[in-house]
Amino acid sequence: MFKLPALAALAFSLVLGASASAQTIAASEPQVRIVGSQNLNSGQRSAFKKFQSEGKYYGAFVVSSRGAWSYRTNLNSVAAAEVLAKLGCQKNGATCSIYAELTPKPAANRSSAFEGLSQQLAPDAVRWLKTKRAASQASAIAGSDYWGHFSVTRNQGVSKARSDARRECQRDLDRRVSDWLKADEIEALRAAGHLTCRVIESVRGR
Repeated sequence: MFKLPALAALAFSLVLGASASAQTIAASEPQVRIVGSQNLNSGQRSAFKKFQSEGKYYGAFVVSSRGAWSYRTNLNSVAAAEVLAKLGCQKNGATCSIYAELTPKPAANRSSAFEGLSQQLAPDAVRWLKTKRAASQASAIAGSDYWGHFSVTRNQGVSKARSDARRECQRDLDRRVSDWLKADEIEALRAAGHLTCRVIESVRGR
């Protein structure tokens, strides 16, 4: 089934400039890495605090020199979050660039393949695959850069499990995405390849 994070993706955009050297701000779980050099004004600083406190995994905070800002958090990748944040920021006629990225802290016991899943979904996916591996069942998990993941088990072998996971993930995502996003957001994400499901990991079974 296609699973969604408990927290909705957040987006704010106002026309309301900031100072920071490249650094990493460690929160309780996620990491916020400042990659821009702009001096934030008071409105942008206030929004940035919300970005830090509300984001649990993959997000992007973008700003313009004219005072506009926007952010998106709690997606499956920084890249998808940046596309949506820039789209929101530029609606005010501003030229926007990324100021900070939010990522989960790396988990020592988690495959790097799961970095495309949210912090909430990745542990569930890991546990599910361990169960299937122990049962020697051919299984696969597919997901997109935007949201969610889809998992399947197939008796026909791992190739069938991988193709079915990718197909079912894509079908479910295509059906649901219009409920979550506006038409211009869908177009921007699709053009950047962030609404395409891919196999994240699989087990061969017997």
